[in-house]
Amino acid sequence: MARKTLAAAEADRDRRLHALAQRRERLRNPGSAERLGELGSLTLFRHCLEVKSGSLTHSVELAGMEVRFDSGHKHHYLYCTDSSGHPHQAKYPHLPAPPDAQEQRFDEDMVQDFMVKIQGAVAQENIFREGLPQKLKTVEDSWKETQNDTRDIDATRKRLEEIRERNREDPRSEVLEERLMEAFRKWEELTGRAPPR
Repeated sequence: MARKTLAAAEADRDRRLHALAQRRERLRNPGSAERLGELGSLTLFRHCLEVKSGSLTHSVELAGMEVRFDSGHKHHYLYCTDSSGHPHQAKYPHLPAPPDAQEQRFDEDMVQDFMVKIQGAVAQENIFREGLPQKLKTVEDSWKETQNDTRDIDATRKRLEEIRERNREDPRSEVLEERLMEAFRKWEELTGRAPPR
């Protein structure tokens, strides 16, 4: 029983350390996270904007991005300028399509609604990035505290050692050990294999 309690305490500590390490990794490398929306060549994720240009696709971090809308004679435009100042343009045709054209058309409200969605995601990402150092510190501190906190394990090991010592000092233990070894020998004679322990 004490061995099982010790194994459970060690496994619980390992689970907590693993969960904290995973949390730390997700904070350090959040990836793109869940998809929030798509319009034309832009796909919005929780932490980035995916921009398709011909056959190429690249991701742009949302943190610090500026987004603006413009409308021309044939197209609506979204200009997404990343934190380094590099602009990304998305075109949205809005004139009625010729009868034989398969190209999708976008009205101004659709494009502006998507712009607002991007701006909201940018604001959330800026808040996330602003709080990131404190979140990482909290997770790191929790990990170190869990790593250094061996009180439950130490107490369980001490109880196990006390039980072992008590069993060693018990005069009945030698008799019981002899009976156990005799039962093991009989098992092996009958089955041809050593018994499970």
